[in-house]
Amino acid sequence: MTNCSAPNAPPRSAPGSVWPVLALLLCAVSAIPLIYVGRQRLAPSERPSRRSAEEREEAWARTSLASARRAVENTPNSAPAYLELGGAEYGPGAYHSALAAYQRAVELEPDMVDAYIGMGYAFAEQSKWKQAISAYQDALVYEPDYPYTHAVLGYAYAQQGSTLEAEKHYREAIRLAPNYVWVYDELIPLLEEQERWAEAAELYPELIKLSPDDPGLYHEFGTCLYHLGRLEEALEALEEAAQIDPEDERIRSERDYVRAELAGEKPGQVAETPLNSPPPG
Repeated sequence: MTNCSAPNAPPRSAPGSVWPVLALLLCAVSAIPLIYVGRQRLAPSERPSRRSAEEREEAWARTSLASARRAVENTPNSAPAYLELGGAEYGPGAYHSALAAYQRAVELEPDMVDAYIGMGYAFAEQSKWKQAISAYQDALVYEPDYPYTHAVLGYAYAQQGSTLEAEKHYREAIRLAPNYVWVYDELIPLLEEQERWAEAAELYPELIKLSPDDPGLYHEFGTCLYHLGRLEEALEALEEAAQIDPEDERIRSERDYVRAELAGEKPGQVAETPLNSPPPG
């Protein structure tokens, strides 16, 4: 068996030796400060106050920015270093500095897709939609089947008011990545604002598959079906919404409204709801 004792440990003592007693006393005395320090550390009155989540985030952002700047200093011709710097500048809202870093990255590596997307982000944060669109389009030149680029490009077109282009890129994003929930959330209202209820109704079931426990989706689907005159299906969707969230008074009210209309008992005057009000926009 291997001897695990320290090299200079004293020899094993005879039964009457004082060494075990001295060793025990030494251990006990040396442990006292540790126990005391431990109690001090755990005492609530002695604990330093915890930093807020915002303070921690700011500290992390400063650390990331300092690290990214060092990386650029150490490797001034590295596109990935400038990409990292762009992200670090973007985080706290230094969009002009972020743009400069992203632009340097694509100068060094013209096919760096993430840098073009970063540029689009920085422009979008400043509501410079034309420039954002241009940056996203540049990204698609190098990676035309990247669904996320189509999604953010669609959003930029929508913000600019170019609904046809927005729809085109939203649909392409969904084709490439059918599980993009937030793209459905942008495309469906875009169609409904144009009263294209039938096309919107085709998309709701796909979105509901991705979020089957969201009562709001069933509610919105029911509203869409109501506008198409498909009252039985609208009631079914509203019933599902009410079952998931029975406390939602609006859902219950609109379910009862459709139920009464199907029964031929539609009230003469009802409060304005999405079921009987004009479409948004």
